[in-house]
Amino acid sequence: SSQLQIRLHIYTSATMAGMRVGIVGMGRLGSAVAGNLLRGGARVTVYDLAGPSVCTGIRDAGATWARSAREVAEQSPDAVITALPRPEHVTAAMEADNGILEGLQAGSTWIEHSTTDFENTLRIKEKVEGRGAHAMEAPLTGGMTVLKQGKMVTLVGADAEVLERNRPLLAMSCQRIVPCGPFGHATIVKLLSNMLCAVNDVAMGEAMVLAKKSGVDMKLMFDAIRVSSGNSFCWETEVPLVLRGSYEPDFAAELMVKDMDLGIALGKKAWSANGVHGTCHASV
Repeated sequence: SSQLQIRLHIYTSATMAGMRVGIVGMGRLGSAVAGNLLRGGARVTVYDLAGPSVCTGIRDAGATWARSAREVAEQSPDAVITALPRPEHVTAAMEADNGILEGLQAGSTWIEHSTTDFENTLRIKEKVEGRGAHAMEAPLTGGMTVLKQGKMVTLVGADAEVLERNRPLLAMSCQRIVPCGPFGHATIVKLLSNMLCAVNDVAMGEAMVLAKKSGVDMKLMFDAIRVSSGNSFCWETEVPLVLRGSYEPDFAAELMVKDMDLGIALGKKAWSANGVHGTCHASV
């Protein structure tokens, strides 16, 4: 309800006030999360390899620019967030010279918002805990529009105590916080979700082309399928972009392919069938 959302906002804003949080990776996801945290009253320090020009708007909103990932961690005793495209980027941000691990403070929490290789994340988690800090994976799902509104969904893999101490921070960006079990499992669930989304997208593309070539009114088709068995979250959120002629999707095809690569590799390790997803991957 709206009253519950107002109470939640008041609670999280009061709890976030004065918290010192760092973010490494200032792409669309990292920038949106930084904006939510700043509006919630947190003191936010940011860094991106591309340089300070990539986050001028966030700096104008009150974020502090750091000269390295290490400096982000040194200035962020409450939490350090990574929001990066690929596993190798997370590894570099955490373990390279002047990386996060060199500056990570005991008692802080590393929060991984990236969708990445869960085995690599587990390996880094051990190093984080070796420095007396905590680790939580919290990949985000739902699209950039809802993230900017603070209505995203996060899938969480962490000890219950670590989740609870960081719940107010997550709540600034996420309307729903979904526990997925121990560390590592949330990334697996996120990969599976994106694999299903990819299959939906390819099937929707084929259906829309067929409808167009058959002379069907596209808007009427969209409304009809929304109340039919073919409906899905992807249909409701992505088809309107197509019908508006938008070329600004919430999620890049390159990143979807990356997630499918990770998911298919996971399936091969588990000796699990990947026929449909393999076909979809080949068509993207």
